[in-house]
Amino acid sequence: MYRRHFLSKAIQGLFLFLSFMSQPATPIVLDSLYEVALKVPDKLFGIRQALFIKGFEQILVKLTGDLAVLNTEGVKVAETQIDKYVSQFSYHDRPETGLQLEVKFNEKMVNLLIKTIKLPYLGKNRPLTMVWLVIETPESIKLVGGTAYMTVALKLEELAITHSIPVVLPLLDLAETSKVRVEDVVNLSVEILSSAATWYQADIILAGHIMQLPGVWQGKWHLFGDQPVKWDTSGESVLFNIEHAFSALTTNLVNQYSSRALYEKGADSVSIKVLGINSLEDYANVLSYLTGLSVVEGVEVISVTSKDVTFNLHTGVGKVAVKKAISLDRILLQAAYNDFDDSFIALKYKVRK
Repeated sequence: MYRRHFLSKAIQGLFLFLSFMSQPATPIVLDSLYEVALKVPDKLFGIRQALFIKGFEQILVKLTGDLAVLNTEGVKVAETQIDKYVSQFSYHDRPETGLQLEVKFNEKMVNLLIKTIKLPYLGKNRPLTMVWLVIETPESIKLVGGTAYMTVALKLEELAITHSIPVVLPLLDLAETSKVRVEDVVNLSVEILSSAATWYQADIILAGHIMQLPGVWQGKWHLFGDQPVKWDTSGESVLFNIEHAFSALTTNLVNQYSSRALYEKGADSVSIKVLGINSLEDYANVLSYLTGLSVVEGVEVISVTSKDVTFNLHTGVGKVAVKKAISLDRILLQAAYNDFDDSFIALKYKVRK
């Protein structure tokens, strides 16, 4: 069966209801991650500066998944020099939103700040999480998706936007419900859930089971990625459980996919050779991409030939972390060994055309 994306404008690529597609799993690129739009009563300077700080804090929490970042000394100092972190801003007055201040922050400056205060963070390239969620009451037990539990789906949409975490729910059409049952989620049938997730190009699976008990709703959650993680939630409603589960999801994704999570002691640099650089534009694009990797502190060009360019990446992490960061983005693809000469290169990639 082929499936294709159905994407609402309101969710801007973050929350995906999908059908008919056959591509391999590809992480979502959030090009607007460093941008915010904030309601504003007027265009006074003092209000604008206060909103710069508010937007700045929103960006930092999205990147780190941790509210504690706002209490660090580095962030407090940065907020006294907030103009340094703003690339551009503009006002827009639209009937549907009213007057808004739209701000774009300097990606490299913000990333450098987070590196300086030594916190893990996720950049613009983020894994897509497939959510298999079951809600059980004394009267029924159902999967969330399709037309079932639309209030819950809308809450997940809202949280996906707030945290900038790409999420997908199952379509639950006849073909899918014949292969994935409620019991598969409750009993954590990983093979079945993983097979179904490939239909949606998902990188990670979150399986949740929220049960209505006397006086409380209780949730059990399992995240299946590079490092399986489980946690429980408990509260007054289904939506309360989902809010807390999403916060835990964000924290776990940052911990698993940031440079800190992939740290290797004693690794100072990694060399890679890149094929397919056939113009100055190709060269500039690859150099800019490598420089912008969250795991990279600096880039040197070691050699340039008619066939390839060799780069030395200065990094506090090892080649495993660099390789994973590059594979997550899929901007550079791994090249066959015989594409290169006999000299040893730690990682070998070629530009995807």
